Amino acid sequence: SGTARIAGGTDAALEGSLAPVADGYRVALDSFSVAQGQLSARLASPAALMVAGDSVQFSGVDLAIGSGRISATGTAGQNLDIALNITSLPLDIANTIAPDLRLSGTLSGNATITGSASDPRAQFSVEGSGLGAAAIADFGIAPLQLSAQGSFADNRVTLTSASASGAQGLSATARGTIPLSGGGMDVSINGSIPLSLANRFVAESGAQVSGTANLDARATGRIDNPQFSGTVSLAGAEYIDPALALRLQNITANASLSANQVTINSASAQLATGGSISASGTVGLDANLTSNVRIALNNARYADGNLLVATLNGNLAFSGPLTAGGLLSGNIDVERADI
Repeated sequence: SGTARIAGGTDAALEGSLAPVADGYRVALDSFSVAQGQLSARLASPAALMVAGDSVQFSGVDLAIGSGRISATGTAGQNLDIALNITSLPLDIANTIAPDLRLSGTLSGNATITGSASDPRAQFSVEGSGLGAAAIADFGIAPLQLSAQGSFADNRVTLTSASASGAQGLSATARGTIPLSGGGMDVSINGSIPLSLANRFVAESGAQVSGTANLDARATGRIDNPQFSGTVSLAGAEYIDPALALRLQNITANASLSANQVTINSASAQLATGGSISASGTVGLDANLTSNVRIALNNARYADGNLLVATLNGNLAFSGPLTAGGLLSGNIDVERADI
């Protein structure tokens, strides 16, 4: 038995015994614990390890970490045969080491690990509940629920199925293959994204957006340089901006995604005051969002609620960087205006 303080201010305590057996020795662990600040882990019950050459056999190694558990049984060494179970592991334990992560929620799952140390293989199933983090806090999608099933072999992850859901009706599913190096990634992604998630970005002006965007996408290429393709569609969305006295109803749109731009195949909306607008074109995914978009006004009736009522027809074109100027051109016909 003994205690020690190791790197990083971590305290460790161990009680057990070591006894020789045929071809090796037996390590009996009566108790084991490590602690760093509020983060701690301890052996939930006594365990034994059999060491023979480069192989370690263990049974019932059960660690209590916070309010969760990690247990493992099997053999590790040149050949692997391990069953791993995780039960309600609290992710906020990582905040003790890295407070800026602001992780929350729990993780549960199981895995079987086989193969060799140089060529490991695994089958896994994992579920996350109430997930949150600083990286996604500003998007208003937490808490997230997550589940994934799949395998690992030949340095690639194969997702048999994966799903995530979050606040305000956010949902997504994915399946496919992800090599950890090199090319060959091929993952299909489907999801529904509530447009109300954007309200925090327009709330200062009092504007609101509602509806759902549906995503049907595919990611290919490399994990460090993915290439995206697919479509995004809207139906029945609405945008209200009191400052501009503008209300767009029945917004519909269909857009195609590629590696360097979004192509607006069609987009239209009806004005609550009468008439409609439509748009098509491209929006670049470069730093300046270089775009080429055409906009049509079709008997669009605008009323500011105080002085002006006008009915407009016309065609406009925007070209150039959306975030750094650009050129708006075209003609607008004022069919009627009352002041």
